Amino acid sequence: MSEFDFISNDTFRNMLERDKREMASCLEAGNFKSVLILSGSIIEAILVDFFLVFLNDKHSSSAILKSPLSKLIDIAAENSLVSDRTKDIATVVRNYRNLIHPGIEFRLKEKVDKPSAVVATNLVDIMIAELRDVFSEKYGYRADAVIAKVKIDPTCSTIFKHMVSQMIPSEKLKLFCSIPIICENVELEDDFINFVKLHGVIAETIPQNVIKKETEKLNEYLKHKSMEDIFSYLTFYIKHLNLLENRDRDAVLAYLFGQLCIGNRFVLMDIKRMNPYTIGKFIDNDNRIHLLREAIFKRLHQKDTDGDDLFLSILEGVFVNLSDDVKENIKERIVFNQTQKSLEWIKRINNFCPF
Repeated sequence: MSEFDFISNDTFRNMLERDKREMASCLEAGNFKSVLILSGSIIEAILVDFFLVFLNDKHSSSAILKSPLSKLIDIAAENSLVSDRTKDIATVVRNYRNLIHPGIEFRLKEKVDKPSAVVATNLVDIMIAELRDVFSEKYGYRADAVIAKVKIDPTCSTIFKHMVSQMIPSEKLKLFCSIPIICENVELEDDFINFVKLHGVIAETIPQNVIKKETEKLNEYLKHKSMEDIFSYLTFYIKHLNLLENRDRDAVLAYLFGQLCIGNRFVLMDIKRMNPYTIGKFIDNDNRIHLLREAIFKRLHQKDTDGDDLFLSILEGVFVNLSDDVKENIKERIVFNQTQKSLEWIKRINNFCPF
Protein backbone atom coordinates (compact mmCIF):
# COMPACT_ATOMS: atom_id res chain seq x y z
CA MET A 1 0.00 0.00 0.00
CA SER A 2 1.26 3.47 -0.89
CA GLU A 3 0.80 6.22 1.68
CA PHE A 4 0.27 8.52 -1.31
CA ASP A 5 -2.62 6.48 -2.71
CA PHE A 6 -4.91 9.51 -2.57
CA ILE A 7 -2.76 11.22 -5.23
CA SER A 8 -4.67 11.24 -8.51
CA ASN A 9 -1.82 10.64 -10.97
CA ASP A 10 0.17 7.37 -10.91
CA THR A 11 3.40 8.90 -12.25
CA PHE A 12 3.16 11.78 -9.82
CA ARG A 13 2.54 9.36 -6.96
CA ASN A 14 5.63 7.33 -7.86
CA MET A 15 7.73 10.51 -7.89
CA LEU A 16 6.50 11.46 -4.42
CA GLU A 17 7.29 8.00 -3.09
CA ARG A 18 10.79 8.30 -4.54
CA ASP A 19 11.33 11.75 -3.01
CA LYS A 20 10.12 10.61 0.40
CA ARG A 21 12.55 7.68 0.38
CA GLU A 22 15.34 10.06 -0.59
CA MET A 23 14.32 12.46 2.17
CA ALA A 24 14.61 9.67 4.75
CA SER A 25 18.06 8.73 3.41
CA CYS A 26 19.22 12.35 3.58
CA LEU A 27 18.09 12.66 7.19
CA GLU A 28 20.00 9.51 8.11
CA ALA A 29 23.10 10.79 6.28
CA GLY A 30 22.94 14.19 7.97
CA ASN A 31 22.12 16.12 4.78
CA PHE A 32 19.70 18.44 6.54
CA LYS A 33 19.43 21.08 3.81
CA SER A 34 18.37 18.39 1.33
CA VAL A 35 15.78 17.17 3.85
CA LEU A 36 14.23 20.63 4.14
CA ILE A 37 14.14 21.13 0.38
CA LEU A 38 12.62 17.72 -0.30
CA SER A 39 10.06 17.97 2.49
CA GLY A 40 8.89 21.36 1.26
CA SER A 41 8.70 20.06 -2.30
CA ILE A 42 6.66 17.02 -1.25
CA ILE A 43 4.19 19.06 0.79
CA GLU A 44 3.77 21.62 -1.98
CA ALA A 45 3.16 18.85 -4.52
CA ILE A 46 0.49 17.02 -2.52
CA LEU A 47 -1.33 20.28 -1.71
CA VAL A 48 -1.35 21.33 -5.36
CA ASP A 49 -2.66 17.92 -6.42
CA PHE A 50 -5.34 18.00 -3.73
CA PHE A 51 -6.53 21.48 -4.65
CA LEU A 52 -6.65 20.63 -8.35
CA VAL A 53 -8.92 17.66 -7.56
CA PHE A 54 -11.16 19.65 -5.21
CA LEU A 55 -11.22 23.17 -6.63
CA ASN A 56 -13.59 25.71 -5.14
CA ASP A 57 -14.92 29.05 -6.35
CA LYS A 58 -12.27 31.04 -4.48
CA HIS A 59 -9.20 29.54 -6.14
CA SER A 60 -8.73 28.78 -9.83
CA SER A 61 -6.39 26.08 -11.06
CA SER A 62 -4.00 28.69 -12.49
CA ALA A 63 -3.90 30.53 -9.14
CA ILE A 64 -3.16 27.27 -7.32
CA LEU A 65 -0.31 26.44 -9.68
CA LYS A 66 1.26 29.87 -9.17
CA SER A 67 0.89 29.95 -5.36
CA PRO A 68 3.99 29.53 -3.14
CA LEU A 69 3.95 26.89 -0.44
CA SER A 70 3.21 29.43 2.28
CA LYS A 71 0.02 30.44 0.47
CA LEU A 72 -0.99 26.82 -0.14
CA ILE A 73 -0.61 26.03 3.55
CA ASP A 74 -2.77 29.04 4.47
CA ILE A 75 -5.48 27.89 2.02
CA ALA A 76 -5.36 24.38 3.47
CA ALA A 77 -5.78 25.70 7.01
CA GLU A 78 -8.58 28.09 6.01
CA ASN A 79 -10.52 25.16 4.54
CA SER A 80 -9.82 22.87 7.54
CA LEU A 81 -7.82 20.48 5.38
CA VAL A 82 -5.00 20.57 7.92
CA SER A 83 -5.08 21.45 11.60
CA ASP A 84 -3.88 24.76 13.05
CA ARG A 85 -1.11 22.83 14.78
CA THR A 86 0.08 21.53 11.41
CA LYS A 87 -0.05 25.04 9.96
CA ASP A 88 2.16 26.30 12.79
CA ILE A 89 4.66 23.46 12.43
CA ALA A 90 4.83 24.16 8.70
CA THR A 91 6.90 27.31 9.34
CA VAL A 92 9.99 25.11 9.02
CA VAL A 93 9.31 24.53 5.31
CA ARG A 94 7.29 27.56 4.20
CA ASN A 95 10.33 29.17 2.60
CA TYR A 96 12.12 26.00 1.52
CA ARG A 97 12.73 27.42 -1.97
CA ASN A 98 15.07 30.01 -0.42
CA LEU A 99 17.46 27.20 0.44
CA ILE A 100 17.98 26.39 -3.24
CA HIS A 101 19.87 29.68 -3.64
CA PRO A 102 22.87 30.01 -1.26
CA GLY A 103 22.80 33.82 -1.50
CA ILE A 104 19.19 34.07 -0.40
CA GLU A 105 19.76 31.47 2.30
CA PHE A 106 22.69 33.53 3.63
CA ARG A 107 20.87 36.87 3.44
CA LEU A 108 17.68 35.66 5.11
CA LYS A 109 19.55 33.51 7.63
CA GLU A 110 17.37 30.47 7.00
CA LYS A 111 17.96 27.89 9.72
CA VAL A 112 19.32 24.52 8.55
CA ASP A 113 19.96 22.03 11.36
CA LYS A 114 18.96 18.55 12.53
CA PRO A 115 15.98 19.61 14.71
CA SER A 116 14.47 21.51 11.78
CA ALA A 117 15.05 18.54 9.47
CA VAL A 118 13.41 16.13 11.92
CA VAL A 119 10.40 18.42 12.29
CA ALA A 120 10.17 18.68 8.48
CA THR A 121 10.08 14.91 7.97
CA ASN A 122 7.44 14.54 10.69
CA LEU A 123 5.46 17.33 9.07
CA VAL A 124 5.35 15.41 5.79
CA ASP A 125 3.85 12.39 7.58
CA ILE A 126 1.31 14.56 9.41
CA MET A 127 0.29 16.36 6.22
CA ILE A 128 -0.15 13.08 4.33
CA ALA A 129 -2.31 11.61 7.11
CA GLU A 130 -4.54 14.68 7.43
CA LEU A 131 -5.08 15.09 3.69
CA ARG A 132 -5.80 11.37 3.25
CA ASP A 133 -8.50 11.61 5.94
CA VAL A 134 -10.11 14.58 4.21
CA PHE A 135 -9.84 12.91 0.81
CA SER A 136 -11.47 9.77 2.18
CA GLU A 137 -14.38 11.78 3.58
CA LYS A 138 -14.88 13.59 0.29
CA TYR A 139 -14.41 10.54 -1.90
CA GLY A 140 -16.38 7.86 -0.08
CA TYR A 141 -16.59 5.25 2.63
CA ARG A 142 -13.91 4.67 5.26
CA ALA A 143 -13.07 1.16 6.41
CA ASP A 144 -14.32 1.72 9.96
CA ALA A 145 -17.62 3.11 8.65
CA VAL A 146 -18.22 0.02 6.51
CA ILE A 147 -17.45 -2.28 9.44
CA ALA A 148 -19.88 -0.37 11.64
CA LYS A 149 -22.55 -0.57 8.94
CA VAL A 150 -22.23 -4.36 8.68
CA LYS A 151 -22.56 -4.73 12.46
CA ILE A 152 -25.71 -2.64 12.77
CA ASP A 153 -27.44 -3.61 9.51
CA PRO A 154 -27.49 -7.35 8.65
CA THR A 155 -29.33 -6.58 5.38
CA CYS A 156 -26.64 -4.32 3.92
CA SER A 157 -24.98 -7.03 1.80
CA THR A 158 -27.00 -5.80 -1.18
CA ILE A 159 -24.94 -2.59 -1.30
CA PHE A 160 -21.47 -4.07 -0.67
CA LYS A 161 -20.34 -3.47 -4.25
CA HIS A 162 -21.56 0.11 -4.10
CA MET A 163 -19.75 0.79 -0.82
CA VAL A 164 -16.50 -0.76 -2.02
CA SER A 165 -16.65 1.21 -5.28
CA GLN A 166 -16.80 4.40 -3.21
CA MET A 167 -13.61 3.69 -1.24
CA ILE A 168 -10.09 4.91 -1.94
CA PRO A 169 -7.45 2.15 -2.36
CA SER A 170 -5.92 2.57 1.09
CA GLU A 171 -9.31 2.16 2.80
CA LYS A 172 -10.10 -0.91 0.70
CA LEU A 173 -6.82 -2.47 1.68
CA LYS A 174 -7.32 -1.60 5.34
CA LEU A 175 -10.77 -3.18 5.26
CA PHE A 176 -9.54 -6.29 3.41
CA CYS A 177 -6.78 -6.94 5.93
CA SER A 178 -8.78 -6.09 9.05
CA ILE A 179 -11.98 -8.07 8.46
CA PRO A 180 -10.48 -11.54 9.19
CA ILE A 181 -8.86 -10.20 12.38
CA ILE A 182 -12.11 -8.59 13.55
CA CYS A 183 -14.00 -11.84 12.99
CA GLU A 184 -11.30 -13.79 14.83
CA ASN A 185 -11.37 -11.66 17.97
CA VAL A 186 -15.04 -10.79 18.30
CA GLU A 187 -18.13 -12.97 18.64
CA LEU A 188 -20.09 -11.79 15.60
CA GLU A 189 -22.59 -14.63 15.17
CA ASP A 190 -24.83 -13.82 12.17
CA ASP A 191 -22.57 -10.97 11.03
CA PHE A 192 -19.79 -13.42 10.13
CA ILE A 193 -21.31 -14.49 6.82
CA ASN A 194 -21.78 -10.85 5.81
CA PHE A 195 -18.12 -10.15 6.51
CA VAL A 196 -17.15 -13.15 4.39
CA LYS A 197 -19.27 -11.81 1.52
CA LEU A 198 -17.83 -8.32 1.91
CA HIS A 199 -14.29 -9.70 1.96
CA GLY A 200 -15.01 -11.47 -1.32
CA VAL A 201 -16.28 -8.27 -2.94
CA ILE A 202 -13.19 -6.35 -1.86
CA ALA A 203 -10.91 -9.14 -3.12
CA GLU A 204 -12.11 -8.38 -6.65
CA THR A 205 -10.53 -4.92 -6.38
CA ILE A 206 -7.32 -5.75 -4.48
CA PRO A 207 -3.98 -6.44 -6.24
CA GLN A 208 -3.15 -10.15 -6.45
CA ASN A 209 0.17 -9.71 -4.67
CA VAL A 210 -1.64 -8.30 -1.63
CA ILE A 211 -4.07 -11.22 -1.52
CA LYS A 212 -1.13 -13.62 -1.83
CA LYS A 213 0.68 -11.99 1.08
CA GLU A 214 -2.38 -12.22 3.32
CA THR A 215 -3.07 -15.84 2.28
CA GLU A 216 0.52 -16.81 3.13
CA LYS A 217 -0.20 -15.87 6.75
CA LEU A 218 -2.00 -19.21 6.96
CA ASN A 219 1.44 -20.74 7.50
CA GLU A 220 1.86 -18.81 10.74
CA TYR A 221 -1.69 -19.62 11.79
CA LEU A 222 -1.04 -23.34 11.39
CA LYS A 223 2.08 -23.05 13.56
CA HIS A 224 0.90 -20.77 16.33
CA LYS A 225 -2.88 -20.33 16.42
CA SER A 226 -5.81 -22.31 17.83
CA MET A 227 -8.11 -24.37 15.63
CA GLU A 228 -10.83 -21.73 16.02
CA ASP A 229 -8.53 -18.97 14.79
CA ILE A 230 -7.21 -21.11 11.93
CA PHE A 231 -10.72 -21.95 10.74
CA SER A 232 -11.85 -18.35 11.05
CA TYR A 233 -8.94 -17.06 8.95
CA LEU A 234 -9.18 -19.94 6.49
CA THR A 235 -12.83 -19.13 5.81
CA PHE A 236 -11.69 -15.88 4.22
CA TYR A 237 -8.72 -17.29 2.30
CA ILE A 238 -9.76 -20.84 1.34
CA LYS A 239 -10.60 -19.64 -2.17
CA HIS A 240 -7.08 -18.21 -2.55
CA LEU A 241 -5.12 -21.38 -1.70
CA ASN A 242 -3.97 -21.48 -5.34
CA LEU A 243 -1.69 -18.53 -4.46
CA LEU A 244 0.31 -20.67 -2.02
CA GLU A 245 3.28 -22.84 -2.85
CA ASN A 246 2.29 -26.51 -3.28
CA ARG A 247 3.96 -27.49 -0.01
CA ASP A 248 2.08 -24.84 1.95
CA ARG A 249 -1.21 -25.69 0.25
CA ASP A 250 -0.68 -29.36 1.16
CA ALA A 251 -0.13 -28.38 4.80
CA VAL A 252 -3.39 -26.44 4.92
CA LEU A 253 -5.36 -29.26 3.28
CA ALA A 254 -3.75 -31.89 5.52
CA TYR A 255 -4.80 -29.91 8.60
CA LEU A 256 -8.29 -29.39 7.23
CA PHE A 257 -8.80 -33.08 6.39
CA GLY A 258 -7.40 -34.06 9.76
CA GLN A 259 -10.11 -32.07 11.48
CA LEU A 260 -12.70 -33.30 8.98
CA CYS A 261 -12.24 -36.95 9.95
CA ILE A 262 -12.44 -36.46 13.74
CA GLY A 263 -14.35 -33.22 14.22
CA ASN A 264 -17.64 -32.95 16.08
CA ARG A 265 -20.70 -31.16 14.78
CA PHE A 266 -19.39 -27.71 15.65
CA VAL A 267 -16.07 -28.31 13.88
CA LEU A 268 -17.90 -29.61 10.80
CA MET A 269 -20.18 -26.58 10.78
CA ASP A 270 -17.07 -24.37 10.64
CA ILE A 271 -15.67 -26.43 7.76
CA LYS A 272 -18.94 -26.32 5.85
CA ARG A 273 -18.95 -22.55 6.20
CA MET A 274 -15.74 -22.52 4.10
CA ASN A 275 -17.74 -23.82 1.11
CA PRO A 276 -16.94 -27.50 0.40
CA TYR A 277 -17.15 -26.86 -3.35
CA THR A 278 -14.13 -24.55 -3.04
CA ILE A 279 -12.22 -27.17 -1.05
CA GLY A 280 -12.86 -29.75 -3.77
CA LYS A 281 -11.20 -27.55 -6.39
CA PHE A 282 -7.82 -28.02 -4.70
CA ILE A 283 -7.94 -31.82 -4.58
CA ASP A 284 -6.05 -32.00 -7.84
CA ASN A 285 -3.22 -34.49 -7.35
CA ASP A 286 -2.64 -37.99 -5.94
CA ASN A 287 -1.39 -36.76 -2.58
CA ARG A 288 -4.46 -34.62 -1.94
CA ILE A 289 -6.79 -37.36 -3.14
CA HIS A 290 -5.07 -39.67 -0.67
CA LEU A 291 -5.59 -37.14 2.14
CA LEU A 292 -9.30 -36.95 1.38
CA ARG A 293 -9.68 -40.72 1.05
CA GLU A 294 -7.94 -41.29 4.39
CA ALA A 295 -10.16 -38.71 6.09
CA ILE A 296 -13.26 -40.47 4.79
CA PHE A 297 -12.16 -43.92 5.95
CA LYS A 298 -10.99 -42.70 9.34
CA ARG A 299 -14.35 -41.03 9.79
CA LEU A 300 -16.11 -44.20 8.72
CA HIS A 301 -14.36 -46.21 11.41
CA GLN A 302 -14.96 -43.69 14.19
CA LYS A 303 -17.51 -44.83 16.76
CA ASP A 304 -20.22 -42.54 18.07
CA THR A 305 -19.19 -39.62 15.86
CA ASP A 306 -21.36 -36.57 16.18
CA GLY A 307 -22.20 -34.86 12.92
CA ASP A 308 -21.91 -37.58 10.27
CA ASP A 309 -24.81 -35.98 8.44
CA LEU A 310 -22.80 -32.75 8.20
CA PHE A 311 -19.74 -34.73 7.12
CA LEU A 312 -21.67 -36.26 4.22
CA SER A 313 -23.06 -32.85 3.31
CA ILE A 314 -19.50 -31.51 3.10
CA LEU A 315 -18.49 -34.53 1.06
CA GLU A 316 -21.26 -33.77 -1.41
CA GLY A 317 -19.78 -30.36 -2.13
CA VAL A 318 -16.24 -31.69 -2.36
CA PHE A 319 -17.22 -34.50 -4.75
CA VAL A 320 -18.46 -32.03 -7.36
CA ASN A 321 -14.86 -31.23 -8.30
CA LEU A 322 -13.53 -34.80 -8.27
CA SER A 323 -13.09 -36.96 -11.35
CA ASP A 324 -15.45 -39.88 -11.90
CA ASP A 325 -12.60 -42.35 -11.39
CA VAL A 326 -11.76 -40.92 -7.97
CA LYS A 327 -15.40 -40.86 -6.89
CA GLU A 328 -15.90 -44.46 -7.97
CA ASN A 329 -12.74 -45.60 -6.18
CA ILE A 330 -13.87 -44.00 -2.93
CA LYS A 331 -17.36 -45.46 -3.21
CA GLU A 332 -16.07 -48.96 -3.92
CA ARG A 333 -13.87 -48.89 -0.86
CA ILE A 334 -16.75 -47.70 1.33
CA VAL A 335 -18.94 -50.54 0.02
CA PHE A 336 -16.12 -52.99 0.77
CA ASN A 337 -16.51 -52.28 4.50
CA GLN A 338 -19.92 -53.99 4.56
CA THR A 339 -20.92 -52.39 7.85
CA GLN A 340 -24.26 -50.84 8.65
CA LYS A 341 -22.63 -47.43 8.73
CA SER A 342 -20.90 -47.93 5.36
CA LEU A 343 -24.16 -49.08 3.75
CA GLU A 344 -25.94 -46.00 5.08
CA TRP A 345 -23.15 -43.79 3.79
CA ILE A 346 -23.09 -45.29 0.31
CA LYS A 347 -26.86 -44.89 0.07
CA ARG A 348 -26.51 -41.21 0.94
CA ILE A 349 -23.55 -40.76 -1.42
CA ASN A 350 -25.46 -42.39 -4.28
CA ASN A 351 -28.09 -39.68 -3.91
CA PHE A 352 -25.60 -36.99 -4.92
CA CYS A 353 -23.04 -39.08 -6.76
CA PRO A 354 -24.63 -42.00 -8.61
CA PHE A 355 -22.58 -44.55 -10.60
